Amino acid sequence: MSNIWNPKGFITGNVVDARDNIFVFRFKEKKDKLRVIDGQPWHFDKFIWCFNEPIADGKLVEIPLYNLLLWAEIYDLPLMGRNNEGNIRKPGTQLCQFVCADQTLLPELERGIRIRVMREVRKLLKNSICSRMRDGRIIEFDVKYERLPTFCYGCGVLGHGEKNYEDGPFANEDL
Repeated sequence: MSNIWNPKGFITGNVVDARDNIFVFRFKEKKDKLRVIDGQPWHFDKFIWCFNEPIADGKLVEIPLYNLLLWAEIYDLPLMGRNNEGNIRKPGTQLCQFVCADQTLLPELERGIRIRVMREVRKLLKNSICSRMRDGRIIEFDVKYERLPTFCYGCGVLGHGEKNYEDGPFANEDL
């Protein structure tokens, strides 16, 4: 992983449970660890990697490894209020747990807003959200996620990329 993460210090890695694909990484430099965590999502060979801090008095195999930091873009939100964090937080919480908004973009010039969210990978990813406007209208907004591994836009599942459900696992189901 050193070739991918390019740390300033060294990284050691140990396999804790090969059946459950649990690994422990130790970073010499705290900045390296923060950069790896902030750089999520990471994937290797089309498998997503979930990170979490160890619990001081818990077992390594009990650490919840199903939450993932993602960047999501929500498109075509009204221009009014894009600089207001409350207006950005509301659609973010519809997706999952809102973490922060990307402050490097100029929301009034972009097509959408970019937000950081914490998402449980066992749940379906939404490709759109709905929001009620001040005038009472309900409008649907498209959502795109950055740097996902294999992902099915048909059903929202991470880990497969079905394109045709006639013979697949979701045949005869309304998506």
